[in-house]
Amino acid sequence: MQSVFGKYRSPSIWWPEDKREHLLNAAAGSYGITGAAATFLKALFVPTDIDGCKLWLRSDLGVTKDAVVDTVSKWADQSLSGNDAVQSIEGNKPLWVDNQLVTHPAIRFNGTSSYMLADGVISSFPLSTTPWSFFLVLKRNRNTDERVLTSSVTSVNRPIYQYAVWDGNCAVRYNSGAVGISQTFADTGTAYHYYVGVFGGSTVNVSKDGTVQLDDASFAPGAFDAPLENFRIGVLEYSSPGNFAGLAGVDLVEVAFYAANISIANRAKLISYAQTRYGL
Repeated sequence: MQSVFGKYRSPSIWWPEDKREHLLNAAAGSYGITGAAATFLKALFVPTDIDGCKLWLRSDLGVTKDAVVDTVSKWADQSLSGNDAVQSIEGNKPLWVDNQLVTHPAIRFNGTSSYMLADGVISSFPLSTTPWSFFLVLKRNRNTDERVLTSSVTSVNRPIYQYAVWDGNCAVRYNSGAVGISQTFADTGTAYHYYVGVFGGSTVNVSKDGTVQLDDASFAPGAFDAPLENFRIGVLEYSSPGNFAGLAGVDLVEVAFYAANISIANRAKLISYAQTRYGL
């Protein structure tokens, strides 16, 4: 048997945008509102309020899992883009685990076999210079080379985009044939953190827990010599179908991916959202 829980409608659907903006300003202190009221108003913001969101996954929403062993077959996209993350192979399903961050559950990728597919995302990225951004809330459950978000081709060994974490470092990487570029920053430990990454076409910015780690770092991939074919969560699949690298040992609480270079103001909203919701 399987169970499905968590259905969500963005507040922007039912609250007029101008009223929402006033409330968000109030939550930020523009009208002197503080404490519990400000916390409530900040919580009205969700990642899909930022334009260009193509994928939004949250561990308490839209999870289809086995009712007995809690393995996850579907993690429904809450962005209304229909880019659900799925896994039909029993041995490759991640695990839903309760009460991991504050009271929030997590989706656990074990680092040896579990990953998910969300291939609908790639249609938004026809060019190597197409801007993209991500928001992640996660912790490592081991310290090895983990590919958290990847997009690549399985017919040839190019091109590959990946956001990876491993013992001592995080990295944004691009490879195409003999060309490889990477930007990294030091990052250790197995505590929960949140990350905001932005690729603008030739530079990349990444912050961790609200602190900038990569600031307009040079990141200029060449033109794709083959179109992207897949989008994976928790693994890199490249060169040929079923050829895997970097299976991720991570507990994911939230993932958002955008076909946009999100603004500094919107990055600040994501940071405030993570701080308010998760206490990080």
